[in-house]
Amino acid sequence: MLRKSVRFLLLLSLVFLSLGVWGNATAGEAHSPVMWADVPDPSVIRVGDTYYMTSTTMHMNPGVPIMKSQDLVNWEIVNYVYDVLDADDRLALTGGENDYGRGSWASSLRYHDGTFYVAFSSQTLGKTYVFQTTDVERGPWRRSSFYFTHDMSLLFDEGRVFLVHGSNDIRLIELTEDARAVKPGGINQVIIPNASSLLGENMIVSAEGAHIHKIDGRYYIFLIAWPAGGMRTQLCFRADEITGPYEGRVVFANAGIAQGGLVDTPNGDWFALLFGDRGAVGRIPYLIPVTWEDGWPVFGGEPGELAPNLGIQIVKSDEFNQKGERPGAYHTVIGNRVTYVQADPPAGAGKELLSNGGFENGLTAWRGSESASISISNEVFFSGGSALKITDRESAQAGAEQYLGEELKPNRRYKFSARVRYDDPAAPANRNFSIFLHADGWKDPRAITNRRVAKGDWVLLEGYITLSTSEIVSGAKISIAPSWSRGLVPERDLMDFYIDDVSIIDTTIPELAVNGSFENGLTGWSAYNNAQLTVTDQIAASGLSSLQVTGLGAVQDMAGRIEPGREYRVSAQIRYDQPSAPAVQSFNIYFQDGELKDSIGSGTLAKGQWGALEGIISIPAEMELVKPRLVVAAAQTGGDGLFEFYIDEFSCLDVTKIEQTVSGENDYNGSNLGLEWQWNHNPDNRYWSLLARPGYLRLTTGSLSTSLLDARNTLTQRTFGPQSAAGVKLDVSNLKPGDYAGLGLLQENYAFVGVTMVGKEKTIVLVQGNSESAAELAAVPLGQDEVFFKVECDFAQQRDQARFYYSLDGFNWQAVGGAFRMSYTIPHFMGYRFALFNFATLDTGGYVDFDYFRVSDRLTGAYSPAHILTASLLEEVTVPGTPAAVVNIPVYLESLPAAEYTGITASFTIPDRLTVTGVEFNEAAITGDCSYTWQDGQLVLQVTGPEVGFQADTGLFAELKLKAAGFIPVDQTVVVTTDYIKVDGGDVVYDTNRAKAQVELKAQDMGAAVKIPGYGNPLRDYKLGADPYAIVYDGRVYVYLSSDEFMFDSDGALIENDFRQLNRVFVMSSDDLMNWTDHGAIPVAGIHGANQGKGIAKWAGGSWAPAAAHKKIDGKDKFFLYFSNSAGSIGVLTADTPIGPWEDPLGRALITHSTPGVAGVVWLFDPAVLVDDDGTAYLYFGGGLPGNSQEQIASPKTARVIQLGEDMISTVGEAVMIDAPYMFESSGIHKYNGKYYYSYCTNFGTRPAGEDVPPTGEIAYMLSDNPMGPFEYVTTVLKNPHHYFGVGGNNHHAIFEFNGEWYIVYHAQTVAQAAFGAGRGYRSPHLNRVEFDDNGLMRDIIGTREGVAQIKNLDPYERTEAETIAWQKGIATEICSAPGAYVASLNMHVTNIDDGDWIAVSNADFGQVGPTTFMANVAAVNGGTIEIRLDSPDGELIGTLEVTPTGGEQEWKLMECDVKQVTGVHNIFFLFKGEAQADLFNFDYWQFK
Repeated sequence: MLRKSVRFLLLLSLVFLSLGVWGNATAGEAHSPVMWADVPDPSVIRVGDTYYMTSTTMHMNPGVPIMKSQDLVNWEIVNYVYDVLDADDRLALTGGENDYGRGSWASSLRYHDGTFYVAFSSQTLGKTYVFQTTDVERGPWRRSSFYFTHDMSLLFDEGRVFLVHGSNDIRLIELTEDARAVKPGGINQVIIPNASSLLGENMIVSAEGAHIHKIDGRYYIFLIAWPAGGMRTQLCFRADEITGPYEGRVVFANAGIAQGGLVDTPNGDWFALLFGDRGAVGRIPYLIPVTWEDGWPVFGGEPGELAPNLGIQIVKSDEFNQKGERPGAYHTVIGNRVTYVQADPPAGAGKELLSNGGFENGLTAWRGSESASISISNEVFFSGGSALKITDRESAQAGAEQYLGEELKPNRRYKFSARVRYDDPAAPANRNFSIFLHADGWKDPRAITNRRVAKGDWVLLEGYITLSTSEIVSGAKISIAPSWSRGLVPERDLMDFYIDDVSIIDTTIPELAVNGSFENGLTGWSAYNNAQLTVTDQIAASGLSSLQVTGLGAVQDMAGRIEPGREYRVSAQIRYDQPSAPAVQSFNIYFQDGELKDSIGSGTLAKGQWGALEGIISIPAEMELVKPRLVVAAAQTGGDGLFEFYIDEFSCLDVTKIEQTVSGENDYNGSNLGLEWQWNHNPDNRYWSLLARPGYLRLTTGSLSTSLLDARNTLTQRTFGPQSAAGVKLDVSNLKPGDYAGLGLLQENYAFVGVTMVGKEKTIVLVQGNSESAAELAAVPLGQDEVFFKVECDFAQQRDQARFYYSLDGFNWQAVGGAFRMSYTIPHFMGYRFALFNFATLDTGGYVDFDYFRVSDRLTGAYSPAHILTASLLEEVTVPGTPAAVVNIPVYLESLPAAEYTGITASFTIPDRLTVTGVEFNEAAITGDCSYTWQDGQLVLQVTGPEVGFQADTGLFAELKLKAAGFIPVDQTVVVTTDYIKVDGGDVVYDTNRAKAQVELKAQDMGAAVKIPGYGNPLRDYKLGADPYAIVYDGRVYVYLSSDEFMFDSDGALIENDFRQLNRVFVMSSDDLMNWTDHGAIPVAGIHGANQGKGIAKWAGGSWAPAAAHKKIDGKDKFFLYFSNSAGSIGVLTADTPIGPWEDPLGRALITHSTPGVAGVVWLFDPAVLVDDDGTAYLYFGGGLPGNSQEQIASPKTARVIQLGEDMISTVGEAVMIDAPYMFESSGIHKYNGKYYYSYCTNFGTRPAGEDVPPTGEIAYMLSDNPMGPFEYVTTVLKNPHHYFGVGGNNHHAIFEFNGEWYIVYHAQTVAQAAFGAGRGYRSPHLNRVEFDDNGLMRDIIGTREGVAQIKNLDPYERTEAETIAWQKGIATEICSAPGAYVASLNMHVTNIDDGDWIAVSNADFGQVGPTTFMANVAAVNGGTIEIRLDSPDGELIGTLEVTPTGGEQEWKLMECDVKQVTGVHNIFFLFKGEAQADLFNFDYWQFK
């Protein structure tokens, strides 16, 4: 906790100030240093005319910035090498550890043969990393690593790769040709011994920071050294051979500027890019000219003469709009993130399952694993007097083991721990060790924990495992050994080691209450305030007994069972029946200790029924418990005599939470920050967002912290000199008590101004601290939810002072506290950073929204501007929610007073529902040149020139020309906000706090049935389709569906779907996931003349739940359609195209109840097929419940997998049972990153109360390393459709990959619900995205009406089938006699066309020239017109096709008309008009020319 030394004691007088000009920082005239900001250890190269540089950012992430320049002076950040390096506690700032001053150091950047290389080392992880890419600005990167080297430099030399590194003794090692590893047998030798000796023997810093170059055939190595009494000095060594001998000299000793390498310009000039220590701002880069004399570089000139047009472009303001692209840094896959989980019970509460874990009983119960020898050590031990020594190891995972027998039980949580140590002098400095759990039937052991152990130290290994309800662990054993590593290296892998204090504790939460069900009389209970207690068997909430209380209440003594510093959940069932009592009565559960009485839970219960009381009590860690008791009591007595009530099911559980890591910490969260930002240590991507509130950065607390130094998700940018300021605006309305949020200066000695919550009160505080302590030096009550902070830094002449300010309106500023003296410290080894933070000290989940971050090179202090002018936008506007809707937003400004001005900049955040088409300036009222830019949602208007002014009687400055960015399916209000309006010159600011425009986008009723324009779900609404299955072929997704069709009784009323009509398979396809082509129906079932005698499988009566597959056989594409003959067997059809024509190759079923391994399957249906990478195929199927017992519901054992033959129409071996918990139907299979995912729909059977089991009717999944299993249950990922759409039923799905993204297609009864008010079992296909965490687990899938975004534009200049439809009104489709585009004999057309109907396609790209002609293939008896409109049914008319009669409904004629030459991307609506009462015409296809 922060030390609150001055809170509420120091109240400062108000002094008003304007922050002045905001924007990207500049520092006036150019001087060397190149950038007055922290850019240490620069490594620079030139590629063509472009320069690239890397630098050290240590514990900041993303790490190793890639900077770009065209002139060696003006630099911008264009990428990073990696997002995070690893998940070590030190890197992640968890577990009380940190990585300050370490992380990644001193990178080496090189370009060779089309590839960029970046090498650097990490002291924390003890490794050297080499990253490679062909595109340094975008990636992707490849990563490799080997042992640690210090301050290395790469050199590519005539087909060989070298790395120079070291301190004082400079060493050369040879790498493999691809620079990914140390070359076996390659050069590895010291080439410059005692390099520091050029400057003497007494060194503050020995020679290091190597940079090697080969220039004109000679090798040059540059180093930095710092002699005692001297300064940081640049050394140069040269040799004719890379191995030496080297001669050296001092080449630069000036103001401590040193460490770096050389780079040449295209015209042959040479420069050195070095850095100098400059106090609190950090280590800043200098550009030094270099000439050559006698083959030696001569560093010339004085710093300060060289760099024109200095600009700090690596620090920038940010309005927190989403950036367009995700940075191209290497993404490190990490399966951990910080969360809160159940703590262990208090010491002694859990049962120890391991024997002789302290080795005080010799070798009892232990033996060596994998032939290792074990012995007792009485000399090296952690506790007691003994430890176990493991020797004679011949394999990497040889260690010690103990059999556990049947001790481990399902549905229990266990904690594994051990102490490990090794001392072998030949072993590496660090080695990872693991605790493994083995069990019969497991393919591989599970690593319970994996932790790095430092040589010579006892290190605690600790981890947890929770066994699922269905997980039977037999033949279990524990082993402890080094973690697995690739390739056996004896000195690394086969060292002797020790273990001690090995333990396995059952940490399942124990019940702390005694006799809470009163089956043991009054044991554990006593009266409260002289009440009478009696155990009765006449009434009970559960079991046989309850406690009858006559009087106020009952007490349980908790001494010895609850402890300070822990949290408990207390609950009870209460009932009262007393006739004289009121109809409702209040009851309480109290915690009592001496005079302390604290309510845990209370409630008002109704007479005559059991009711629950529950609450949580946190016992403060500092509390000394004397006689703790839990009391259950009535709030008051009854009206007549003593009050009587009953207690049952009393419980007290220890629910203390602790911080622990789980998967997902580094998974991409969809938010893209600017490249100027870096996180302090690894971020936790679950707890920050730019998308939760567009235009804001949201920081949410996910773990508890003690100060700014251990606060996760602190976002930083560099400070810069000679002066810099940063300001933020915060919305603190969602903080929680104990939270701190605000703006800070981050270093070992830090300070911040922020808001904290104490109870319900918010306070502005100034805090200064370090790693030892922190103190609040000022406190000001805050009575509003928005607040402004700024900090100003003065680094000139190394004054290194900062001051903090706050404002309630953004104009009038007040200082908080006095000057803060910044100090550069080695523990952080980094210049001060501006820091945005939100950390929790009491409870997690609070969040803060940062509206902006703005930097300036001006210090304005406590100041109020002379003029605060008004700014406003048109406050409200209502427009149709269609892409053609125009939104004009006038901007009004108060005229500028007389003064000299050089610029006006106005910034606006445009919501993503709107797009900018232009800006119209009121140029008659403006003096200066007008322009605008629009990027990443930010529209910036600028007026520039030597004399700028604005004078307008109307106040109109400009009009923003906007339009809706797409369809708005439901009414939506968005807000255009003014970020800022700044004026260069004068003493003027504009008040933009209320300059907002509210735009109401009104959804338009276009007559669409269910799939509303703008939505992607359902995939179609003019036909049904159930049990979807998807395959991808030749750039298209094909979806196969059961043939649901509405059925009616003789009175025309819709009846329940009885599935009798499921004897065909519908097919539809798309290449963009929005415009879907109807390919009609496959007449599968043919028994008894089904499908008008056209049924293909003459033996089958049904074709339920199809599955399809594609495979090349004998070099030819073949397609396979598997289907269910109702629920009795599975058949297969084949074709040469994905839409047919189809044939039955077997003339019988493929899978029957006689197929080996199928016995026990209730429903033989719902196939899914996987063609694996090696061409082997597998069929998954089955379902149903064998009975209604709880065991049969929980484990039906009715799912199967069987291998298919090479021909895909035969089977190999027998089917294998998949023990899917609560399985019902809808088998699914997909493969992702080498893992097999079996998915299915859970059944609707009853669930045991209180157990964590799969819910009913949801899609669940299991994982395996083998397509035949065994599969391990994970969780459910898609809830029942009722959860999303308000209409339920069963849940059927398929998961597939298309163009590098994953999707799920599933059905829901949305069309039937819209048409008839209820689903009645009639289903339609829907599509949504599937996302995976980095550990391969699927994220929860959310069913939506929006569906997925269109992934490509439609080409209107290609033939497009009329039955390719995004949205429609009123039409139907049917078989067409005209030749088809995909298969000549298979074609469909649009029919049932009446006056006012329409069809539409989404996002057709007309290009930059535009069409002149439209043509359509039509057949008409009556005729009519096709109006071609853009973006909506009443949008711009670009042409009208007159459809004249052709002589019949299948008499086809190609007709055409002229169209307006429109350009760009538009939705195309074909609006049908005509006077006939019957169908107007049929429509086959269309095309623009």
